[in-house]
Amino acid sequence: MSRQTCGTPPESGDGNKMFGDGNKMFNDVAKRMSLRYCRTTYGLYGLFATYPLRTAVLNSDAYDLSCFELSFESSGENHQSDPQFAKYFDSLTYDDKAYFTVDEIRFLLEISALCQPLCERQVDTDLNAVTADVKQGNMLKSHAKMLLKAIQYWNLCYSEKHEKYFQEFYDANEAWLERNVDGQESVLDTHFWQGR
Repeated sequence: MSRQTCGTPPESGDGNKMFGDGNKMFNDVAKRMSLRYCRTTYGLYGLFATYPLRTAVLNSDAYDLSCFELSFESSGENHQSDPQFAKYFDSLTYDDKAYFTVDEIRFLLEISALCQPLCERQVDTDLNAVTADVKQGNMLKSHAKMLLKAIQYWNLCYSEKHEKYFQEFYDANEAWLERNVDGQESVLDTHFWQGR
């Protein structure tokens, strides 16, 4: 498969269906504010949940991660606006691929941030805090629902799979750099991606 280039999101004349028929500008602002809040407060859950996907993308050698995320974001609901990307995405194999929907993955890619170990009590606190954040207007209900699923995934898998997922990602990144970036050192900040 040939390397894909970064694209720009297609123009959409159908409004923002995700947040109802209200004022599109208000909905767009609310969505951006909610995403920013989720990224700064809960982004580690997004990164952990997407480690296997990111590894599969690097191993496929079709995209770099930035271009993949841009293509994913602009591909529309269930990748309907980009059938070629849909075919590529469907061809990827990775752990727990069926756990998250396309929309959930899109959200998790958008909020991904520093991944660091948490004690079980902090994870439980975060589960409870999500509900309060919705009531306080910090995040949209649709984002809270996806975030709660990511936190549950963390509870199910983090202790057993984090080291494996990180090592596979690290190795895939290093191999990708060797194949694609002549003479440059790794741009991967190990401490950022691993959370140490």
